[in-house]
Amino acid sequence: MILQPTFLVGDDLAAGTLVELMPEFHSIELGIYAIYPTRKHVSPKVRALVDFLAGHFEQTRSDW
Repeated sequence: MILQPTFLVGDDLAAGTLVELMPEFHSIELGIYAIYPTRKHVSPKVRALVDFLAGHFEQTRSDW
């Protein structure tokens, strides 16, 4: 028995090579954080990366 995110095992679950044993149990949710030195002077590159990652993870969250 393993506990893995669906983005790693989703294809195998869909194909039937893995079977979900206890669907009523869920792991804790973990956050993803972007850490940078200061909020006052965030470079445009860092701001673009943080915005991209926030949008990407918001869209794919249901796949996890």
